[in-house]
Amino acid sequence: MGIGLIFFALALLDILPLILAVLIGNLWLIVASGIRVVVYWVLLGVLASTASVVLLTALYHYATTGKVSEEFPENTIKNPWKVGQYGRE
Repeated sequence: MGIGLIFFALALLDILPLILAVLIGNLWLIVASGIRVVVYWVLLGVLASTASVVLLTALYHYATTGKVSEEFPENTIKNPWKVGQYGRE
C-alpha cells in the first residue's frame, strides 16, 4: 500500500501542468501537456510495478528461507509496519 500511495501522489503532481494548460486555453499547450502526462504516467507505472516486484520478491525470499536479503535492512522486512524503524539494526 505504501508504494502505491507514493506513486499515486507522484501521478497527481504531474496533472498540475495539464490543469494550467486548460485554464490558459491554448490548444497546443493542452495537447502537449496531455501527451506529457500520458508518457509520464506510463513511465511511473513501469517504475511502480518494478518497485512492487522487488519488494514482493524480497518478502517471498524472507517467507520461504527466513533470511533477509543483504540489500534490505533487516527491520524493513521483519517489521514492515513499524514506522521509524527502517535501517536500524
